[in-house]
Amino acid sequence: MTHIDISEILAEWPYDPARNVRRVASAAGPDRLQVRLPLGLEQYELDGRPDGFRPEGFESCLELFEHRIKHEAGQAELTPADCTRLHEEGVLYYFRYYLCFQIGDFKRVIRDTERNLRMFDFVGAHSPRKRDRVRVDQHRPYVLRMLASAKALKLSADEKFADAVAALENALETIQALTDVPAKTFRLERERSLSVLAGMVREIRAKIPPSEQERVRERLSRAVRDEDYERAARLRDVLKRMDKGDE
Repeated sequence: MTHIDISEILAEWPYDPARNVRRVASAAGPDRLQVRLPLGLEQYELDGRPDGFRPEGFESCLELFEHRIKHEAGQAELTPADCTRLHEEGVLYYFRYYLCFQIGDFKRVIRDTERNLRMFDFVGAHSPRKRDRVRVDQHRPYVLRMLASAKALKLSADEKFADAVAALENALETIQALTDVPAKTFRLERERSLSVLAGMVREIRAKIPPSEQERVRERLSRAVRDEDYERAARLRDVLKRMDKGDE
């Protein structure tokens, strides 16, 4: 095997923590995601398992173990080793969706966060050991937050602000209703996620264009404040006609 010096590649892309993620075209296949680190590079597949590995021909260990439990006799539950493989694999998906979030690829963030939540549910349903269930489920508030954030930002980009707020509020309700997990990480992430999502709700609500009636009411308030009663009377008539039109 010939080892390749990547000094030229690193020199072409100097390390800058504010601009250290990029999507690159590949002559050999689909685009890939690259991360510039202080001393080198990381590269991720954009689809499938992030490292490109296919365990026993399946897309990931999750699909492999789902198949085994569903179709193979004698495989009724996950072993501790199975859970470790699922957890380590979930970390790979976490790194990718975190990087995709940075470059605004919210569609893939949604896909990968939903995938990890599915893995949490699978471990919860098939692992007999509490420690294995806790190890993955302690991260659920954070993953729900990332999923909702990606949905909301994707909707906001299409100016669907009301739908974005609804996605965030649904996530807030889901996180608040989570059964407590005996882990410090779970409690910290739940508190932080509720705070972050509530802040996003406020920010996106501020972007919702006011309705015509709201604009007239604002003008009416200014007219009353300026003691322009003739103008205020006209605006009240406008509001009455609008209200009748809504009936």
